[in-house]
Amino acid sequence: MTVPKRRRTAWCLAALAVMPLLGAAAPAVTGRADDGDLWRCSHGSSPSSRGHGSRDSYVTHTDPDNGDAVGMNFTASDQRIKQWNRSDDTADYYGRFYSGNRVVLTWHWNLEQGMADYTYRFDQPRGQKVQLDVTLWQPSKGGCVDNGGVT
Repeated sequence: MTVPKRRRTAWCLAALAVMPLLGAAAPAVTGRADDGDLWRCSHGSSPSSRGHGSRDSYVTHTDPDNGDAVGMNFTASDQRIKQWNRSDDTADYYGRFYSGNRVVLTWHWNLEQGMADYTYRFDQPRGQKVQLDVTLWQPSKGGCVDNGGVT
């Protein structure tokens, strides 16, 4: 019975030696778009004209190859979220309003290629944090999030 055990051990050692070579030949899953590029995310916030700690915010998700872009803006002075799509892709847009750590309102919209910009106005109490989130329907292109808005 020792011969089969030796053969098993030799086979296992041979398999272990070959596995790194097989791994190098297999395509890696990197989370990149078909053209190999992740879209670039830019986001930020700035003090609002509303004052009292209110902050406007934005997210812009851009294809580095051709300049296609999707994005959204939050304007605290009139509590307005605007979504826009200047790309060949469909995008999902989320606006979340937080009171402390609790989500009190989630806004969801989507725009396909060529659809008109969409703006929606809210009436939330002052001091709520606002998260903007843009995600393309092809998840490998990544997403873009900003947490800097305040009503």
